[in-house]
Amino acid sequence: MSLTMIASLTVLNPGGIREPHWHPNADEWDFVISGRARITLFEGADQNGTVEVGPGDLGYLKRNAAHAVETLGDEPFRLFSVFNADTFQAIGISGLLIGTPHEILKRNLALGEAEVSQITREKKFITGT
Repeated sequence: MSLTMIASLTVLNPGGIREPHWHPNADEWDFVISGRARITLFEGADQNGTVEVGPGDLGYLKRNAAHAVETLGDEPFRLFSVFNADTFQAIGISGLLIGTPHEILKRNLALGEAEVSQITREKKFITGT
């Protein structure tokens, strides 16, 4: 048992999306086992982008690098990830929105009350068809 590393296996069915999220306590090393996906990075104005990955591809995301994963094609996407921490932590956009008062969302995202009221109040980890 390691006190400094933890691993996870993410499985997304076709049409599945792993919501935008980040890991506040660890860097992430990834290995694509099967399927194809598009990973979108949200690193700031100069470093946003997407990359398509498939079986055998390796990836690295630094701590706090916001990212989302969406499947491509008609087979499940399986991703093995290793984190340099003793616990798994992830902050997702749904959790962030749930915990943010409506007034702050309206002011900072330039939304009206009707739009803010439509934001789901349930946490999503993986969505899909």
